[in-house]
Formats: sequence, C-alpha cells, structure tokens
Amino acid sequence: MSGLKRITPPRIELARDALFFDLDGTLAEIADTPEAVRLDARMRSLLVDIVRAGACAVLTGRAVAEADRILEGVVPAIAGLHGLESRMAPSTWLRQEARADAVRIIAARFEREIATGQLDARLEDKGASIALHYRHAPHAETRIREAAERAARAAGLKTLSGKCVIEIIPHGADKGHALRAFMHAAPFVGRRPVAVGDDVTDESAFEAANALGGYSVLVGPARRSAAQFRLGSVGDVRVWLTKALEGTR
Repeated sequence: MSGLKRITPPRIELARDALFFDLDGTLAEIADTPEAVRLDARMRSLLVDIVRAGACAVLTGRAVAEADRILEGVVPAIAGLHGLESRMAPSTWLRQEARADAVRIIAARFEREIATGQLDARLEDKGASIALHYRHAPHAETRIREAAERAARAAGLKTLSGKCVIEIIPHGADKGHALRAFMHAAPFVGRRPVAVGDDVTDESAFEAANALGGYSVLVGPARRSAAQFRLGSVGDVRVWLTKALEGTR
C-alpha cells in the first residue's frame, strides 16, 4: 500500500471497463446521519447514462433497498452489506443470512447500552449486520470500537472500520468478494474492473480490481491505500464521469 498524492485516473473506457462504485463519500456526499445522504440530480443523470452505455455496479455497506432509495433505482446492479446482499439485475437476488441470530443478540445488547447511556453511539440495524456510528461523538471512538470488537470476537463475527463507524458482520463479507462475483456475470464479464471508493472498507475492492488487471481510485484525502489513483472529492468523481460520457450523448 502507498500514500497517494493526487494522481488523476485514466479516462473511463465505457466499452471496455466495468465500473464499481462505493456510494457514501464517492457518488454522494457524506451527511451527519446515514438517512440524510442524498444523490444530487447531476450525479443521478450521469449514472443513468453510464449504466446505459456500459457496465456499472454499486458496492456499499448499506442494504440494497437503502442504496436503491438514494440512487432512485438508476443502478440495477448493487452489492449491499459488503456483499451479503447482491442484486445482479432487477429480478436476481441473493441474500446470505449467515450468523443472523448472533447479529440480533448483539444488536439488542447495544440497543440497551445506548438507551441507558452506557454507550454514546448510534445503532444502525441492517438486518444481516449492524453498524455503530459515532460521528456525533468522536470522543467515544475508542470505547465504541473496543465494545464492537469484543462482541464480534465472542460471536464468531468480524468488524469493519469506516469513517466514524464500525460494523459487525459475518466473515467472508467484503467488497472484493462482491466485485469478483459480478465479474463472472453479464455485462461485467470480460471487462476491465475499475473500483472507486473513499473508505477503508473499499480496500478489498481496490485489491480485487488491481489483481484482475483493472485499476482502483481513492476518493478524498491521500492516505495509505491499495488504490493506484486518486480523486479529491465527490465533485471530482462527477467531472471524471462527465468526461467519460463526452461524445456519447
């Protein structure tokens, strides 16, 4: 891994590339709460044209239904919950319920601790996984992460750390596995994978794209990453997509 400076990625080749985007912080600006995230009209229009012209999927920690709400249904291919849910096309679903009982028990415990003030976090129950958010309480990060890691270890689950959030999720769920699965299905098969994301949870997708002969793009500030290129912001992603579509409309 390396600390990337601002290295602009190559121009997207819509006839050749399979595009895999994170959602929050990549296609849509991060908000104070997950519910407040919105896709702007310009990005929505670009995605409509990208999907029509090529191969595009969203890889997100959100549930597929939540991603659909934000994307307004413009991207048919979505892997949700870091790959626990996958929709290859509007009529094709796969949902893995591994260790759902353990996740439920942990969720109930954290709900009690939050309600009684023992843990200053916001619980997001995603069904097959849970997330503890602390953007509102950065001072509580260490305590929240330690509590999540203890609970995950005891239940035979794993944690995924992100920006002001830690998730508890079954083993085997990550965006790299999701990307590889999409690459075996139409319209992705035979194309060059391009993974784009802003968070550490996107690193497995970066690694998978790189290993399959494609490339990866970090969005946001420079940090140690498997990504080969970097864009500074969601706005820069929008400009990059606009350039890809020049001459196709």
